[in-house]
Amino acid sequence: MLKLPQRVTSVSFEKSTVPLIKFDVAERLRQEIVTGAIKPGSLVVEIKWAKKLGVSQGSVREALSILASEGFVQRTPGRRARVTHLTTQDINHIYQLRGAIEGLAVRLVTERAPDLGVMVTTFEEMERAVVGNDVKRLIENDLAFHLGLCQLSANPILLEHAQRLMVPLFAFAYMRVESTGQGVEPWRKTLATHARIIDYIQAGDPFLAEQFVLRSTPGFATVIYSVWTESSEGDSEAGADSTETAANE
Repeated sequence: MLKLPQRVTSVSFEKSTVPLIKFDVAERLRQEIVTGAIKPGSLVVEIKWAKKLGVSQGSVREALSILASEGFVQRTPGRRARVTHLTTQDINHIYQLRGAIEGLAVRLVTERAPDLGVMVTTFEEMERAVVGNDVKRLIENDLAFHLGLCQLSANPILLEHAQRLMVPLFAFAYMRVESTGQGVEPWRKTLATHARIIDYIQAGDPFLAEQFVLRSTPGFATVIYSVWTESSEGDSEAGADSTETAANE
């Protein structure tokens, strides 16, 4: 499950006397991105972060390659890395593919008929998060629900693509909800849909389960669209930060 950290105003790291491997650097940069310390659209300057973390520039470069494979950063011409900045068009494209991936996943899961304990548990956690108005807990368990579905498909390639799409998407959604104070309300209406996905799997008809997920995906997309629209002002701020970062590089 993606562990989304509590919102912080700044993050600082002491230089380590022990060289950090690329995965440690990737984790630290990932947390900087998720907490909003490095804003969407901003350039991640290798030499700056190498000095800040006390590691070689090569370690930072390797870490950025990991983050690029996960969808948190994108390589620009000249192989510079920029934090992913999703537009509404990007969201549309993601959900077109996500519907196909999760539709296939639910069909495979229904055919396999595995134990759905993980999905049931994460759904119940979503319900409790809505009641408690706990956005972080809600988004973490929403992500766990959908990745759990993909994992139960027993198709590792499907799961890999689902993670590549959903982990950064949910992380950036959390950042936007936190920055605007929207709360759990956009997700409330999706609870019944999540419950019905479980019901369709338990009913045992792979075709009907797949069709339900395909029909439901636009509703899930609507939630994310509402988050992006509400925080559109933040987009312009991110663009300003991005320009400033590029100029300072």
